[in-house]
Amino acid sequence: MTDRLDSEAVLDIIEHIYAAGVDPQGWPEVAELCQQLLPGCGFSLLLSNAVNEIDGVACGAGYDPKTIEEYVTHYHAMNPYLPIIDALPSDQVAHVRDYVSRDWLLSQPFYHEWLKPAGDFIHGVTMPIRSNGTGRLLRLTYDIPSARADAEGVAAEFLGRTKTHFRRAFEVAGRLHQGGEALRLGQALLDKIAGPAFIVDASAKIAGMNARALNLLRDGRVTRPASGDRLSFFSARAESLFQRLLQGATTITQVSAPSGFLVDIAGVQNPVIVLPLPSGAPGAPGAAGRRLALVQIGRREPVVPSSELLRSLYNLTRAEAGVVQRVAAGEAIKDIAEANDTSQSTVRNQLQSAMQKLGVHRQAELVGVLAGLTPRLSLDE
Repeated sequence: MTDRLDSEAVLDIIEHIYAAGVDPQGWPEVAELCQQLLPGCGFSLLLSNAVNEIDGVACGAGYDPKTIEEYVTHYHAMNPYLPIIDALPSDQVAHVRDYVSRDWLLSQPFYHEWLKPAGDFIHGVTMPIRSNGTGRLLRLTYDIPSARADAEGVAAEFLGRTKTHFRRAFEVAGRLHQGGEALRLGQALLDKIAGPAFIVDASAKIAGMNARALNLLRDGRVTRPASGDRLSFFSARAESLFQRLLQGATTITQVSAPSGFLVDIAGVQNPVIVLPLPSGAPGAPGAAGRRLALVQIGRREPVVPSSELLRSLYNLTRAEAGVVQRVAAGEAIKDIAEANDTSQSTVRNQLQSAMQKLGVHRQAELVGVLAGLTPRLSLDE
């Protein structure tokens, strides 16, 4: 198969690139359009503060979503290409074959544990774009399997033709970043979350909070503002877990840390979830580039949490977490058994084991426990 660039498709992508420079929510669509140019290949786009970080915008197309999640959670830190990418000149397209041999690649655990399962990506083309003076990085990469080796030249041609447009959009995004737009958008998010929520930096200094979070601080039984207006938990165990989560949310090296923990509020166990936010530039002088995190404490509405969150909070097996997710979504035991190609008795046993770990006895109680496990917008206010 020989691909040729469709000029009309390229122009459409360029329009989306500039739109994404103003509104970062548009970057995933850019990734989708870039990947559609070369079916069978993967395309990833990273907007961050350094080559070894996953921060700001990180999106991809042409990969299984779980594969992307596993890369962010487990494999980014062991990616052997990172030192190579860090040394590449800015705004120049690089072919993997020009920097590493096939034997080198096949000797890497990263290939066998991620690249091969993700699509046997032997070939690749990448281009870093660095901002001037801020350390910000835009990285564009095509991952190409052996069966699509012919696509490598087309991928390189596309990146070469669009690099000026990517850079201009990147510069626009950088100006918004420096202007503190991320923090203003973060406060708007806080005001819509149905439960106490804070925005904090890596040292737990509070950069924003909603009214429910302020009430929680005033109540003084669970959280408190420590010296320097830093968020702190009264329980020593909760404080230790919070610091661990916060480190995981604000550094790439600790992404394997648990996703949440439980804290007692008036005799009820409530989840505390710490999520990474795009780096912003709060108004304080010299604060540009701080890594931020969203801290959500409890919530009311039911939700289907992620498998990883269930497993980290309650020590569920992968199978137990999957059954809990389906039950929380309203699926019947029979339907779950058919979907998993197993018996109903097996599903019941997995559900019973999971409920024991969650400390509940009925499915209605199970749904209630899951009600606060992830932040959700309260759109009726």
